[in-house]
Amino acid sequence: MYRLREVERGRYDDRGYSNEQSLAALMIQKPEEINNFLTYTYGMEDDRFPLTFLTEGQGAAGVRDITTVEWTWKTMGRQRFNDYIVWADTGDTTPGIGGKPIKVEFATGLIIEQYGLLAPDGKTAVRVMRDHGAGNHGGHLYSLQLKNPDKSAYIDPANFEKGKYWCMLAPSIPESLF
Repeated sequence: MYRLREVERGRYDDRGYSNEQSLAALMIQKPEEINNFLTYTYGMEDDRFPLTFLTEGQGAAGVRDITTVEWTWKTMGRQRFNDYIVWADTGDTTPGIGGKPIKVEFATGLIIEQYGLLAPDGKTAVRVMRDHGAGNHGGHLYSLQLKNPDKSAYIDPANFEKGKYWCMLAPSIPESLF
Protein backbone atom coordinates (compact mmCIF):
# COMPACT_ATOMS: atom_id res chain seq x y z
CA MET A 1 0.00 0.00 0.00
CA TYR A 2 1.21 3.48 -0.83
CA ARG A 3 1.21 6.35 1.61
CA LEU A 4 0.53 9.90 0.56
CA ARG A 5 2.91 12.50 1.95
CA GLU A 6 1.29 15.85 2.71
CA VAL A 7 3.61 18.74 1.95
CA GLU A 8 1.29 21.66 2.66
CA ARG A 9 -2.33 22.20 3.51
CA GLY A 10 -4.18 25.21 2.13
CA ARG A 11 -7.63 26.63 1.61
CA TYR A 12 -9.25 26.76 -1.82
CA ASP A 13 -9.81 30.33 -2.97
CA ASP A 14 -11.38 30.89 -6.41
CA ARG A 15 -10.01 34.45 -6.57
CA GLY A 16 -6.50 33.02 -6.90
CA TYR A 17 -7.24 31.50 -10.28
CA SER A 18 -7.86 34.68 -12.24
CA ASN A 19 -4.59 36.52 -11.79
CA GLU A 20 -2.49 37.73 -14.72
CA GLN A 21 -0.24 34.69 -14.73
CA SER A 22 -3.08 32.20 -15.07
CA LEU A 23 -4.81 34.36 -17.70
CA ALA A 24 -1.58 34.41 -19.73
CA ALA A 25 -1.19 30.65 -19.32
CA LEU A 26 -4.68 30.13 -20.71
CA MET A 27 -3.80 32.52 -23.59
CA ILE A 28 -6.77 34.71 -22.66
CA GLN A 29 -4.40 37.63 -22.22
CA LYS A 30 -2.02 38.27 -25.12
CA PRO A 31 1.66 38.61 -24.12
CA GLU A 32 3.42 41.88 -24.89
CA GLU A 33 5.92 41.78 -27.75
CA ILE A 34 9.10 43.64 -26.89
CA ASN A 35 11.98 44.92 -28.99
CA ASN A 36 13.87 42.25 -30.94
CA PHE A 37 17.14 43.98 -30.06
CA LEU A 38 17.14 41.54 -27.13
CA THR A 39 18.02 38.82 -29.62
CA TYR A 40 21.53 40.25 -29.77
CA THR A 41 21.95 41.46 -26.18
CA TYR A 42 20.40 38.55 -24.30
CA GLY A 43 23.57 36.49 -24.41
CA MET A 44 26.08 39.34 -24.12
CA GLU A 45 28.25 39.48 -21.02
CA ASP A 46 27.36 43.05 -20.20
CA ASP A 47 25.82 44.85 -17.22
CA ARG A 48 23.64 47.02 -19.46
CA PHE A 49 20.94 44.44 -20.13
CA PRO A 50 18.02 46.59 -21.38
CA LEU A 51 15.16 44.76 -19.69
CA THR A 52 14.13 45.95 -16.25
CA PHE A 53 11.03 44.81 -14.35
CA LEU A 54 7.96 45.55 -16.50
CA THR A 55 9.77 48.10 -18.71
CA GLU A 56 11.68 47.97 -21.97
CA GLY A 57 14.76 50.09 -22.54
CA GLN A 58 16.78 52.50 -20.48
CA GLY A 59 18.69 55.79 -20.66
CA ALA A 60 18.46 58.14 -23.65
CA ALA A 61 16.50 55.59 -25.69
CA GLY A 62 13.62 55.98 -23.27
CA VAL A 63 11.51 53.48 -21.40
CA ARG A 64 8.36 51.80 -22.72
CA ASP A 65 5.96 50.25 -20.25
CA ILE A 66 5.01 46.61 -20.63
CA THR A 67 1.36 46.15 -19.72
CA THR A 68 1.47 42.48 -18.69
CA VAL A 69 3.77 40.15 -16.79
CA GLU A 70 4.12 37.94 -19.89
CA TRP A 71 6.25 39.04 -22.85
CA THR A 72 7.79 37.61 -25.98
CA TRP A 73 10.39 38.74 -28.46
CA LYS A 74 11.38 37.61 -31.92
CA THR A 75 14.56 35.60 -32.23
CA MET A 76 16.65 34.72 -35.24
CA GLY A 77 15.83 31.49 -36.95
CA ARG A 78 18.31 29.23 -38.65
CA GLN A 79 20.42 30.84 -41.32
CA ARG A 80 19.73 29.49 -44.79
CA PHE A 81 22.75 28.19 -46.63
CA ASN A 82 21.22 27.27 -49.96
CA ASP A 83 19.39 28.97 -52.79
CA TYR A 84 18.10 27.97 -56.20
CA ILE A 85 18.76 29.40 -59.64
CA VAL A 86 16.14 31.59 -61.27
CA TRP A 87 18.21 32.50 -64.33
CA ALA A 88 21.69 31.88 -65.72
CA ASP A 89 23.41 32.78 -68.98
CA THR A 90 23.06 29.40 -70.71
CA GLY A 91 24.53 30.60 -74.03
CA ASP A 92 28.06 29.75 -72.85
CA THR A 93 28.89 26.04 -73.25
CA THR A 94 32.03 26.31 -71.06
CA PRO A 95 31.05 28.62 -68.18
CA GLY A 96 33.92 29.80 -65.99
CA ILE A 97 36.74 28.63 -68.27
CA GLY A 98 39.96 30.61 -67.78
CA GLY A 99 38.55 32.41 -64.70
CA LYS A 100 35.80 34.09 -66.72
CA PRO A 101 33.01 35.48 -64.46
CA ILE A 102 29.58 33.85 -64.63
CA LYS A 103 26.35 35.82 -64.15
CA VAL A 104 23.72 33.89 -62.21
CA GLU A 105 20.43 35.02 -60.68
CA PHE A 106 19.34 33.28 -57.47
CA ALA A 107 15.87 33.44 -55.93
CA THR A 108 16.85 35.43 -52.81
CA GLY A 109 19.53 37.89 -51.78
CA LEU A 110 20.84 35.67 -48.97
CA ILE A 111 24.14 34.72 -50.59
CA ILE A 112 27.07 36.68 -49.20
CA GLU A 113 29.75 38.30 -51.35
CA GLN A 114 33.22 36.65 -51.21
CA TYR A 115 31.74 33.43 -49.79
CA GLY A 116 31.95 30.17 -51.68
CA LEU A 117 29.17 28.20 -53.35
CA LEU A 118 29.00 24.49 -54.00
CA ALA A 119 27.35 23.42 -57.26
CA PRO A 120 24.56 20.81 -57.37
CA ASP A 121 27.05 18.21 -58.62
CA GLY A 122 28.65 18.29 -55.15
CA LYS A 123 32.23 18.85 -56.32
CA THR A 124 32.43 22.18 -58.19
CA ALA A 125 33.16 25.21 -56.01
CA VAL A 126 32.89 28.87 -57.03
CA ARG A 127 33.46 32.18 -55.26
CA VAL A 128 30.80 34.90 -55.17
CA MET A 129 32.74 37.84 -56.63
CA ARG A 130 30.00 40.47 -56.72
CA ASP A 131 26.44 41.01 -55.56
CA HIS A 132 24.72 43.09 -58.26
CA GLY A 133 21.40 43.45 -56.40
CA ALA A 134 17.98 42.81 -57.89
CA GLY A 135 18.04 41.04 -61.24
CA ASN A 136 15.69 41.21 -64.22
CA HIS A 137 14.09 37.80 -63.59
CA GLY A 138 12.67 38.31 -60.09
CA GLY A 139 15.79 37.20 -58.22
CA HIS A 140 19.16 38.50 -57.08
CA LEU A 141 22.05 38.74 -59.58
CA TYR A 142 25.58 37.59 -58.69
CA SER A 143 28.94 37.24 -60.44
CA LEU A 144 30.63 33.91 -59.74
CA GLN A 145 34.15 32.69 -60.46
CA LEU A 146 35.36 29.09 -60.58
CA LYS A 147 37.76 28.17 -57.74
CA ASN A 148 40.08 25.95 -59.73
CA PRO A 149 43.71 26.73 -60.65
CA ASP A 150 43.36 24.77 -63.91
CA LYS A 151 42.73 27.36 -66.66
CA SER A 152 41.00 24.77 -68.86
CA ALA A 153 38.49 23.78 -66.15
CA TYR A 154 34.89 24.88 -66.50
CA ILE A 155 31.55 24.22 -64.82
CA ASP A 156 29.12 21.69 -66.24
CA PRO A 157 26.26 23.73 -67.79
CA ALA A 158 23.72 21.31 -66.21
CA ASN A 159 24.50 22.94 -62.85
CA PHE A 160 22.92 26.17 -64.11
CA GLU A 161 19.49 24.79 -64.96
CA LYS A 162 16.57 26.71 -63.51
CA GLY A 163 15.58 25.41 -60.06
CA LYS A 164 18.94 23.79 -59.22
CA TYR A 165 20.08 24.38 -55.62
CA TRP A 166 23.52 25.72 -54.74
CA CYS A 167 24.93 25.61 -51.21
CA MET A 168 26.88 28.44 -49.55
CA LEU A 169 30.36 27.63 -48.20
CA ALA A 170 32.75 29.52 -45.92
CA PRO A 171 34.56 32.59 -47.30
CA SER A 172 37.85 31.86 -49.00
CA ILE A 173 39.62 35.04 -47.92
CA PRO A 174 40.53 36.03 -44.35
CA GLU A 175 38.18 38.41 -42.55
CA SER A 176 41.07 40.77 -41.70
CA LEU A 177 41.23 41.96 -45.34
CA PHE A 178 37.79 43.63 -45.15
